[in-house]
Amino acid sequence: MLDNWATFARYLSESYTVYTPDLRNHGRSPHDPVFNYDALAEDLHDFIVNHDLGSAAVMGHSLGGKTAMLAALKWPQLISRLIVIDMAPKAYPAQHDAVITALQRVDPGDVSSRSAIEDQMMEELQDIHVARFLMKNLARTPDGNLHWRMNLPVLTASYAKTTEAIHSDKPYPGPVLFVRGGKSKYIRDADMEMIHALFPAATLITIPEAGHWVHADAMEELLAVTRQFLVSNPV
Repeated sequence: MLDNWATFARYLSESYTVYTPDLRNHGRSPHDPVFNYDALAEDLHDFIVNHDLGSAAVMGHSLGGKTAMLAALKWPQLISRLIVIDMAPKAYPAQHDAVITALQRVDPGDVSSRSAIEDQMMEELQDIHVARFLMKNLARTPDGNLHWRMNLPVLTASYAKTTEAIHSDKPYPGPVLFVRGGKSKYIRDADMEMIHALFPAATLITIPEAGHWVHADAMEELLAVTRQFLVSNPV
């Protein structure tokens, strides 16, 4: 969801034109029953083409990171540089069951306040930071009732597809920066062999104090490495 990147994008826009689209079934983007990496990559392709961006630098985190990787592999002429935050192209085991359960157990329309929703979610999550991060997806209807912006039924039904690896017969030739959180386990040293097979020009930077949500945990450090990468790899 673009709101997660609002502050980061504002600082980066001091030097670049920055677009922060919501993925389908997230934020204010349309809801659709199809949710897989091929569809998400197609959406990114269409966004770049429809906005006449030519060849753009693309940055993605987690689910967005795999989407960006697949789009770069499919349409390298549209992506001049690629930045992937805390995600490898490999398959991952299911690890968000508690999050899904916490979201499903809350019917925002039956709850009068955000604090009450937070209390319900904490019964499952027991992590206030994750609960509040997820609650950024709450919005109000015109009549004042709370609701989830994301398409929760489709995201839940499609969850297994988001854990799959991405594949390509041809590597992406452009410059790629992988950034991982030092406290995260999403990118391991052993993953670099697979990463270099698909992205031979890839480099990896670790931000020690960050977890999986690198842009929230260490925004200034991520901004610094992002700017350095873009300056070092001009179009």
